[in-house]
Amino acid sequence: MAEAATLLSDVGAELTGYLDGLEADPERLERILARQADLKKLTRKYAADVDGVLAWAEDARERLAGLDTSDEALSALAARRDDLAAELAAHAEAVSTARRSAAAELAAGITAELAGLAMGQAEVELAVGTKAADDADPHALTVAGERVHAGPEGVDEVELVLKAHSGAQPMPVHKAASGGELSRVMLAIEVVLAHADPVQTLVFDEVDAGVGGRAAVEIGKRLATLARTHQVLVVTHLPQVAAFADRHLVVDKGTADGITRSGVTVLDPEHRVDELARMLAGLDDSEAGRAHAEELIATADTYKSEPAPGKGGAAKGGAAKGGAAKGGAAKGGAAKGAAAKGAAKGGGSDATASRRTGSTATPRQEKAPRDERTPRDEKAQRSEKAQRSEKTRGEKKTSGKSGSGKGSAGRDRT
Repeated sequence: MAEAATLLSDVGAELTGYLDGLEADPERLERILARQADLKKLTRKYAADVDGVLAWAEDARERLAGLDTSDEALSALAARRDDLAAELAAHAEAVSTARRSAAAELAAGITAELAGLAMGQAEVELAVGTKAADDADPHALTVAGERVHAGPEGVDEVELVLKAHSGAQPMPVHKAASGGELSRVMLAIEVVLAHADPVQTLVFDEVDAGVGGRAAVEIGKRLATLARTHQVLVVTHLPQVAAFADRHLVVDKGTADGITRSGVTVLDPEHRVDELARMLAGLDDSEAGRAHAEELIATADTYKSEPAPGKGGAAKGGAAKGGAAKGGAAKGGAAKGAAAKGAAKGGGSDATASRRTGSTATPRQEKAPRDERTPRDEKAQRSEKAQRSEKTRGEKKTSGKSGSGKGSAGRDRT
């Protein structure tokens, strides 16, 4: 060990002497590093290595030497450049005119859709303008006597402007709309452009925020319409939206022995009614809640069986829609819901998912079917119950108008 220590000490002394003898030149080091960076740029752009870059440079010199640089050739090239710029400016002006026309039509369609989504006073405008170009702009064009900047999509700048209500100032949609309003604007845009949208899968999160009742049903209808041609995934709080699903999934979340587990169950028609009743009334064994759930499903089934809006028949291959439900609890609360409306273009099936938080991680036990009814029988029975419910409400209205005599008749029926 003593010999090794002596040897290491000698080596350390020699290295110290060598370092002391080196001449430090920070400027030379900076030049070398800069040169190294330049070589890396050249190899990335022109060739795989330095030899390839040198070969490219030699070839470029030969081609440059063979170019005609006479005044006549340069004048011809300049004239050709000006002709192409004028042609490009004419195309840009035609595109701008078409955009302004389409913008007015699209804005009117979006505004009309928003009226049915609890935004009756909202107005949407698509502002089409240009960006002025400075003298140093290499991509400038002169269009209609104005020097403007040209880009890959033309010379226009398009902005979606929203006037949320009659007293509001028109502002860019990302500044004027709340989270729920922004989701509804997106839904309205997707419905209007469904025939031309190349994106086949759409995801809506909290698209029903801040709405309920009739507006929620209208949202469900529009999602169902959109799902005729797209795959639609929806996260929603409302049973009115979930009722438009063809398939309902429940995600059960529970904790046992300090471990949280989740399980997914596909609901059959009977248990789907239970789930919608739970979403409506907070109780899955409420007869009133079940009756309301069955009426919602019957209403959704009737709508989905109708021809697609603006077309002579139902969506080709059938519609595939979905919905979901969060049980109305705040995020992190006791009951949540998720939804998936899914349909491949030309056919598919919808899915709705709900999540629950329980005391155990054991998957929720499915209730035994009341009988061996088929889905077709279930649908027929739901329709009959909905009709009976409508008839009962009509009789109650008649009873209320006719006075005490009708009240007695009501007791006789009871």
